[in-house]
Amino acid sequence: MQKTTLATLAFSLFLSCVALAAEPLRTYTVRPHDTDPAVDTRGNSHVALAGDCARQTGRLLLFLPGTGGVPSAASQLLRLAALNCLHVISLSYPNETAVFDDCVRERAEPDCYAAWRLEKIDGLTRSAKIRVTPQNSIESRLLKLLQYLAGRYPSDGWGSFLEDRGMNWDNITVSGHSQGGGEAAMLGKIHSVARVAMFGSVTDAVGSRGGPSPAWLASPGATPAEKYFGFAHERDEFWGSIQRSWVALGLERYGPVVNVDGAAAPFGETHRLTTGVGCINPRAANCAHSMVVAAKFSSEFAPVWKYMLGIR
Repeated sequence: MQKTTLATLAFSLFLSCVALAAEPLRTYTVRPHDTDPAVDTRGNSHVALAGDCARQTGRLLLFLPGTGGVPSAASQLLRLAALNCLHVISLSYPNETAVFDDCVRERAEPDCYAAWRLEKIDGLTRSAKIRVTPQNSIESRLLKLLQYLAGRYPSDGWGSFLEDRGMNWDNITVSGHSQGGGEAAMLGKIHSVARVAMFGSVTDAVGSRGGPSPAWLASPGATPAEKYFGFAHERDEFWGSIQRSWVALGLERYGPVVNVDGAAAPFGETHRLTTGVGCINPRAANCAHSMVVAAKFSSEFAPVWKYMLGIR
């Protein structure tokens, strides 16, 4: 009996090793502090994925998790992107608190949302609600991570997203869920990026959940509206504010809101997508909010994610 058990265990380990050897993705988990000693030692690790592709697309997908979210190599959205030959980074950044909680009722600081989001991006002091140092900002953490990856894994091609003045934003698709989607939208305002993909975002609203979108969403930006795409759940508690944010960004000119359930890509070429799939955990608070990036729906949403990210 013992011999049989040991033999079975050994065979299982062998199969696991074969599966790992056949894995078509190179996956790196990197502590932010290892890329720059000035970065806060607390927090989660970055995740980077590179597909085993004969010809890379020359495009980097930057994904920013939502409030309290953790970068994960198991994300089906990120794996889909990497398997389709995009370089992929899911960045750890200061995301412990929610911008909606900090700014929704703020009357004394009318530009609360813009100040809050920009401070997360570059670390310059703008918001009375948060304190983010330049070293812990999204831009600095991304730059240091790319330099780290390019130095250690030069054959992967990470260096192609770097240039003398920093990042090569023209070849970077910025994306994220919830808070991360809002940061992606703001990155598109200040940099000319390849594409902006917002999942369950942007949730910013002034005065109350049903209030108007803040001014920053309608302001001119470096990335044109034609490169912005949104995907959100129709039963998301933020659905109303998300729809208003898409209008403020100018997405209504590219078509109506299209429900992807049972529909086929390219969804009429619209830039506003929604779904009504049931919640994984109906008892969870605002359970619909995370469904648009949930691994459970990876097969149903694969065409949607590819469309959102510009994968053909």
